[in-house]
Amino acid sequence: MSAKHIAPSLPASRSRVGHRVLGLVALLALLRKFIILDLDKTGAATIAALAFATLALGGIYWMIRRQDAERSGAQELAADQGSRGSHGVSSARNR
Repeated sequence: MSAKHIAPSLPASRSRVGHRVLGLVALLALLRKFIILDLDKTGAATIAALAFATLALGGIYWMIRRQDAERSGAQELAADQGSRGSHGVSSARNR
C-alpha cells in the first residue's frame, strides 16, 4: 500500500508528514520484530536482512527529515527577506 493510496487528496505539506509517519511506522514494526526475535532459532541471513531493511528505512526517514528542514529553512529565509523588503539588507549580512 503506497502513501498516495493512504492519503490521495492531501496537500503536499501534509503528504510529507504522511510519508514521515509511514516511515516511522515501518521502522517501529521492524524494531518490534527485533525485540521478539529468538536468536537461537533465527538464521544469520534473516537477521542481516532485517538489519539492512532497518538501515534502509532509517536512511529514507533521514532524507525526508533533511528535505523538510531545508524546505522550512528556505521558507523562513524567504519570509525574512520579504519582511525586510525595502531595506535592501539581506539576513546573511546581519550575521
